[in-house]
Amino acid sequence: MKTYTYKFADGTKSVVEVEDELYDLLIEMDKEEKYGNRRETRRHVSLETLTEMNVEPSYTDEYNFDEIFGGMENERLQEAISQLLPTQQSLLNRLFVERQTVSEIAESDGVAVCSISNRLARIYKKLKNFL
Repeated sequence: MKTYTYKFADGTKSVVEVEDELYDLLIEMDKEEKYGNRRETRRHVSLETLTEMNVEPSYTDEYNFDEIFGGMENERLQEAISQLLPTQQSLLNRLFVERQTVSEIAESDGVAVCSISNRLARIYKKLKNFL
């Protein structure tokens, strides 16, 4: 019999006696969890971590209308845009016609930059599906 210390999520610990076979299995599972977490987080930073550090996630702030919609017939594009919600149409107008940056839009709307980027991604997806 060996003693194994179980660590709860709230930080408390509990020491229990387990058979040697089970002890080895528990230790192996602990190692897999530790290295699995390390493998998953080594190259990536979670949005929660960035938020805790008061850092905005990286984003592309420059949108070029021609890169996204270039070569497309105006009538088809206008029809696709007319299918969007008024708030989505307004966002596209601010971005491409008024030439506001994502940062400026986010600041004036009082939301995070990533929120505007997410809205734009949904808009582009809708347009792509329509076209």
